[in-house]
Amino acid sequence: MNIVARVGIFASSAILCASCMSIGRVGEDAQPPKSDQAYFILGVAPANMDVTIFRGDISDGVFQQNVIAAATFSGTPEDGFVLGETHGGNTLAITFVIPHGEPNLPASPMIPCGNAKTLSFDAPGGKVIYVGSVYYRAVGDGLVPSYRDDLEGARNYLAKHHPALAGLVEEGRHQMIVSGGTAGTGTCP
Repeated sequence: MNIVARVGIFASSAILCASCMSIGRVGEDAQPPKSDQAYFILGVAPANMDVTIFRGDISDGVFQQNVIAAATFSGTPEDGFVLGETHGGNTLAITFVIPHGEPNLPASPMIPCGNAKTLSFDAPGGKVIYVGSVYYRAVGDGLVPSYRDDLEGARNYLAKHHPALAGLVEEGRHQMIVSGGTAGTGTCP
C-alpha cells in the first residue's frame, strides 16, 4: 500500500476514534429516500466493531475502492445495526473494521486483503435495502467475519429508530468479493 493511502487511513481513523463520532449515520428523522438517494442497513456484531464502508467499482471480480471519495459510512452499530445513506446506483463494500476493546487486537484498521472476501452491495436509488449481517470474531491477530440474514431484526431496528423507513425496507443483494485493498493496491497494511 502506498504511504499516502496508509497515512490517510490512519489519520482519518484517529480523528474518528478521538472524537467518538461516525460518518454517514442517518438521523432518526430520516424520510423515505428520493429517487437518486438510497439507504442501506447492515447488521454488525459485536457492538465494539467500527465498520467503514466506501464506494467503488468491481473490476475482474475484485472490489476497487474509490480512493478520492470520502467514506460513505464509518461507525459502530446501534442496537446491532448501522443505517447509512448514499447516492442511488453506488457500489459499496466494507473496506475496513476497527475493533475497539479486543484484548489481543490493536484498535487500528483491519483491512481485508489477500484472498479474504468482504461484503459488497449495490444501492439502488429510491430504496431502503437490508444487505445482511456480519459477526466479527477475533482469531489470532486478525478478525474473521461470518455472515447471516436477519431481515426481521432490521425491520424491528427501523421501527424503533427510523419509523418512517420501517415499512420500506427490502432485502438487497450482496456478494462476497475479494477487496483490492484500500487504495486499490491489493496489499495488506
